[in-house]
This record gives sequence, structure tokens and C-alpha cells, in this order.
Amino acid sequence: MLPNILSDYLNQVEQAVLMYSNVYVERYEEEILTPNRANIRI
Repeated sequence: MLPNILSDYLNQVEQAVLMYSNVYVERYEEEILTPNRANIRI
């Protein structure tokens, strides 16, 4: 489960995108290599 702050942010982004028609959205992937490795797929 995502932390609430991240989940809330992603929900806000989704709602903002849904408000507009003819919007181009593409997949974004990033791999962050730190002592606590994280993969981000949006």
C-alpha cells in the first residue's frame, strides 16, 4: 500500500488529467538506486 501522502498526490494528478480533453499522457518509469532501492512506474 502506498503511503497516504503519495496516494493522495497521485489521485490529485489523475483527477487533474481527467479534467481535460485531448490530453496526451505517456508512461514514465524511473529506477532510483539508493541504499533503499525504489522503482517508480507512473
